Amino acid sequence: MILRYGGENFFSFKEGFDINLRLNKNCPKEISKGQDVSTVMCIKGANAAGKTNALKALTLFFDFVNNSFSSKPEDSLDIESYFLNDKPTYLFVEFRLSGKDYLYEIEVEGKKVLSEAFYSIDEKGEIKGDVLFSRKENELVKYTDEYADLASIPKFRDNASLISIAHQFSIDSINFIYDKFKQYSSNVDYYGFKADHLSVGFVSKFYHDYPESLEFVVKMLKTFDTGIENIKMSFNENEKGEKDYYPVFEYSIGTKKKLTLYHNESSGTKRLYTHLGLYWVVLATRNIMLLDELDLHLHSMIIPELINLFEAPETNPHNSQLIFNCHNNEIMDQLGKYRIVLVDKENAESCTRRLDELPSDMLRNGRPVRAHYEKGHLGGIPEIKNG
Repeated sequence: MILRYGGENFFSFKEGFDINLRLNKNCPKEISKGQDVSTVMCIKGANAAGKTNALKALTLFFDFVNNSFSSKPEDSLDIESYFLNDKPTYLFVEFRLSGKDYLYEIEVEGKKVLSEAFYSIDEKGEIKGDVLFSRKENELVKYTDEYADLASIPKFRDNASLISIAHQFSIDSINFIYDKFKQYSSNVDYYGFKADHLSVGFVSKFYHDYPESLEFVVKMLKTFDTGIENIKMSFNENEKGEKDYYPVFEYSIGTKKKLTLYHNESSGTKRLYTHLGLYWVVLATRNIMLLDELDLHLHSMIIPELINLFEAPETNPHNSQLIFNCHNNEIMDQLGKYRIVLVDKENAESCTRRLDELPSDMLRNGRPVRAHYEKGHLGGIPEIKNG
């Protein structure tokens, strides 16, 4: 599980930003469900405040740590500083794996890794003991006996992470970190929101290969009262014998069955068709879902049901996590102050704060959040300027 992440001098965040999923003792049990980490976190804010950049931080961190060795030695890192200044960018992730908590942090600049370090931490996020391993530029500085095999790496690279390099050289001690940082799905990249994140052809083939995922999609579409009774996979075959799968939607009209194709469906149904399978995968595999514009094309009454998939132990037995942003305000009362991070921007600089950090008694446990937010009492809303 992700416990907390953040950094400084990253895209629109000049100073430090922090997305904390830990739940303190003040959090009501109906929210925490006995857990000390939330499986859901919503990032709210005005347009251009930096919400996507907050998701981008975790996405690019994972990608850098695991995949940076695959880039060319002369390539720049896909980690950008605030207005491309020449100061280092710092990012960190605290995570839990097999009952142990860890901190991984990096400092990069342009095409170069300045430092990396990996620590064991306690339940409060405090570092326990010495660093497990650390790197300064292209030198392995420290390591415990557990990570002694890192010393066998023959050569480092300026723009590649220690984990990515070690994986290329089949270093076993880092495999659990590498595997953990693969367990995520995101619809943002260096350029922001990816509109073509999931194509209908890709997901249709997936549904064909994994029928249980299609059963889940049909069940959810029925729950949302789309009128769809069933979905069957059909295909076109090219001259090479390759199959291009596509969905056929089945409706019951009176006593007859009527069929439609994907292009006849509403934008909301298309969105649900392409994305519900991803929910199924993430919930089934102890994964992390990072979603920009979760509410895109969807009715406000559907959003709570999608969030409930991650809240209920019955549908989320592995404590998979959903970190998302949206412009829907109605869900704020459902999530409460412990599971909402506001992003504000002032003088072109973004900042974050979780609602329970606000020095105010407006947001006592059990009190509505949405009304205070929409009245501008909490920040995170656009300032509409007339004239």
